[in-house]
Amino acid sequence: MKILSEEDLYRLALYILEKKGLILCIGTELREDDRACLELCKELANLGLDAVECPFGLEMCSHIVVERRPRLIAIFDAMVSGSTPGTIALVDLDEITDILLTTHTIPINMVLKYIRSSIPDLETIVIGIEVERLGIGIEISESVRKAIDRVVEVFKKALDVISRS
Repeated sequence: MKILSEEDLYRLALYILEKKGLILCIGTELREDDRACLELCKELANLGLDAVECPFGLEMCSHIVVERRPRLIAIFDAMVSGSTPGTIALVDLDEITDILLTTHTIPINMVLKYIRSSIPDLETIVIGIEVERLGIGIEISESVRKAIDRVVEVFKKALDVISRS
């Protein structure tokens, strides 16, 4: 896991946009901070990005990935790693089972294996946002809300740069 600085996050956003990556946002509507990436998805889609909500797990939108056959997918998910709440990190695929939430019906690694059987050269980036609260409810903690806002602002900045070039 690599905690992303503002510059790291910006470069990653540029990379995702330049590769015309499909953004997948995983979450559960009724679990406080676990819903953060679903909120993020709505905001990124409002910017005109190709962002897909995956409620309850990546398996819920794997068919979209297989149908569209992107070269790159960027998965945003809540994580529990012991970091400070609101931390944004690039997660190595080998670490997924250790630090991402276990609320998913099917582990992300298994779903990615299925997707890669159809798209063998698919590049995958996983970005985690450290949660603060996971209780039942619809309120997102302030620290996680700030992380969502940070991601949106970085993508706005990257979109602006790309649109001028």
